[in-house]
Amino acid sequence: MSVSTWARQLGAVAADELPGSVFRYVLATSGPHQLLLLALTVSVFLLEIVPLELQRRIVNDLVKDRPYRWVITLCAVYAGVVLVQGGTKLVLNVYRAWVGERAIRDLRHRIHSAPEGGKAACAASRRSWSAAW
Repeated sequence: MSVSTWARQLGAVAADELPGSVFRYVLATSGPHQLLLLALTVSVFLLEIVPLELQRRIVNDLVKDRPYRWVITLCAVYAGVVLVQGGTKLVLNVYRAWVGERAIRDLRHRIHSAPEGGKAACAASRRSWSAAW
């Protein structure tokens, strides 16, 4: 059983009813997306370390009187890594916003399409969600 299948089964509920807790709702609406967000966050964290190490190497090579070509190469690699890091952060932020907006849209749809009407479903979900926190 894959992790995404497990996440779907853990958060599985009927299409129009709200899960019993916030965590089940998150797994039901965006379980596989949460795993991808986790992977992107870890990659951004690891990419934060690379520019610091490159800066250290550039300064050390300048002080040790290394060939100028080597320093220029390290500077070019540094610029490339910073661009990749910035692009990855942008993708992470856009994807995180998309997942959040999708969950909000789904929650609004479930509340407004509830058989009792929006007010009763909203009150019931507020009670069950406040109990989860």
